[in-house]
Amino acid sequence: MKKNSVILIGIILLVVIAFILVQEGMEKPNDDSFVYVATDSLGPWYFDKSTIDERFDPEEGISVIDVWVRHDIDQERNIVVRDELLWHIDPDQMRYKFSDAFAFNEEGYILEA
Repeated sequence: MKKNSVILIGIILLVVIAFILVQEGMEKPNDDSFVYVATDSLGPWYFDKSTIDERFDPEEGISVIDVWVRHDIDQERNIVVRDELLWHIDPDQMRYKFSDAFAFNEEGYILEA
């Protein structure tokens, strides 16, 4: 009887572990277009490699790289969970600015200003 109980407990533990692993995989979307860059005191930074666009800005007379950047904010200390920003990067002068930004809560809904 003890041997059967140990086997039954082992099977139950394996099922629980498998359920937890499957559930975690479903909760975390796998988006291969975002590439990790660095982490600051608020959370990790990523850029979306599918949005990289190089163009010439005739007003400034420079080449500019446009790319969407994502910043995941630490949920423990802040209300905002994720910021997405459209960066315009001047690689020659090592400077950037952003022209568009969205903030999302943990459910993925846009936060209104």
